Amino acid sequence: MLKTYFRISGLTKLQALTFTKEVQDAQCQLQQEHAYSGTALLTEYSMDDINMFVVRQHVHVEQCEILLNVLNNHTNNACSAPNVLNQMLKHIDCRVTVEVQQ
Repeated sequence: MLKTYFRISGLTKLQALTFTKEVQDAQCQLQQEHAYSGTALLTEYSMDDINMFVVRQHVHVEQCEILLNVLNNHTNNACSAPNVLNQMLKHIDCRVTVEVQQ
């Protein structure tokens, strides 16, 4: 099973609050003192909201990443990334991180 998330690090408290209000199902947590990390499930519906947030809040591309969360269920050794991953990379060319959970 594969879930695709968009994650932003180094947000201010105000940016974190705005992110959770402007992007559906977005969550933020304190990363370090005065810096928050925001995560949202990357879907066709959330992509525009995420793009608008990044532009309006002047978020640097270095703060952004796409997280592929793979649940290793031992029944299938391959999984495909959704098309929304390629679409997002056309707008925000950020790093992609793959996290495998056993």
